[in-house]
Amino acid sequence: MDGAVQTVYPRKNWSSMVLYNCGHPKNKVLTPEVVNSQTGAYLHRFQWLDDGEIGEVPFVWNFLIDV
Repeated sequence: MDGAVQTVYPRKNWSSMVLYNCGHPKNKVLTPEVVNSQTGAYLHRFQWLDDGEIGEVPFVWNFLIDV
């Protein structure tokens, strides 16, 4: 990342591969204004969702080499 300071926080790597349910009412908050003004942590942590609203994708679709 060109020398940028990296911060460790929960769910950070989850956003390396994401499938969004565009029909889910809570995802409607992700307007361009929100995405451009919120912190990276807010977006990477999926903080607009309750924990039970975050699903899974099969491992073969989402893995990080050496992690």
